[in-house]
Amino acid sequence: MARKYGALWYQTGICDAIMSSTYEIRCNKDLILGLVEFWCPETNTFVFPWGEATVTLEDVMILGGKFFLLLIICLQTQEWHLHKQFLQILYKNLTLFKHKAMSCPKQITVSGPLKLLQLWAFEHFPSLGPTIPNTLKPGEPRAARFHRLNAKINLQLVTSVLRLPDNFIWRPYIVDLKNWVHPSYYKQTQLITFDCNDRDEDLKSFGKCLYASMLVGLDCKEEYFPRRVAMQLGYDQDLPDAFPVCSIPLEKVRFAVLPRSFKPCVSVRYFNWWTKLISTRKTALLKEMYLM
Repeated sequence: MARKYGALWYQTGICDAIMSSTYEIRCNKDLILGLVEFWCPETNTFVFPWGEATVTLEDVMILGGKFFLLLIICLQTQEWHLHKQFLQILYKNLTLFKHKAMSCPKQITVSGPLKLLQLWAFEHFPSLGPTIPNTLKPGEPRAARFHRLNAKINLQLVTSVLRLPDNFIWRPYIVDLKNWVHPSYYKQTQLITFDCNDRDEDLKSFGKCLYASMLVGLDCKEEYFPRRVAMQLGYDQDLPDAFPVCSIPLEKVRFAVLPRSFKPCVSVRYFNWWTKLISTRKTALLKEMYLM
């Protein structure tokens, strides 16, 4: 089918999504369980001892192709809303998984886009992925790097890796990779101002990845807080915004997109806030253990 319809898939923007769906990402239960331990339903982020991280819309866009085949094959004109719904399903299932793991860890059945979660972990925590990823062939999506490969890890190793900041790569997609074509917004030296009327589809999509919003599905709502993980998107991390979600219409928002050579860091006030937060959490945990 690729020979017959490949050109059409590419023109409509679904080629990567279709090709990604053909790759086998082998499930690793220990990796999923290790990540769920740090999942915070209140913020829809993983709260590690060193900071917060999450699966962002950029991760969804890159790891699954610009559009996810199962979501948009019949509704291509609503790709942004469907992108959000896909991420909402992942957030919802992580929260359900968290509750199940706490109440009955020996009997857990969970559904949802765990393939995406594992791809996210392999990209951001390389030491948890296959030792030698596949080399991409021209035109292949990033998912092909982990096709039919096993990650030789256990739950103890996963937990220890997740606790150390040096094991996490904030921006894995900016690194040069053989046969990997960077999105157009990954510029080397220039600063780009995002404009919703811009014809650059990659740039428009990335702008939406930066926009805090409510992810609305058929049976639930989930909040998307990209400002809590600003370094994943190439920006310095400051205190999480206190502005209400969707307080500014997207068409009136402008984003400064930094070059991929920029190395983000945290502000002093964020560092102090985070240190205090972690100290408070440790104290509360110790009290809870003492009472038990």
